[in-house]
Amino acid sequence: MSSVIATIVSLLTQLVPTDLSSVSFLSWAGDRDPIYDLLILTGPLVIVLISVVGRMWLTTGLAIGYLLVFVGHLLHSIVTS
Repeated sequence: MSSVIATIVSLLTQLVPTDLSSVSFLSWAGDRDPIYDLLILTGPLVIVLISVVGRMWLTTGLAIGYLLVFVGHLLHSIVTS
């Protein structure tokens, strides 16, 4: 099991985001953008909150709001740059 994890970690550390053409604009948008960094860091917290509290109208609204802000900010970064 640990050899599988070591292999996966080794492969992931060699992967550069610009190697993937579909996400290269994401790495470019996040280089100098503290809002992007904050959204990336809070995403897992939203997921943990939903898994701990459970799915209800409040957590669903939070997830939808997070996604709207994230996509809106990315589109804004792409359009203005």
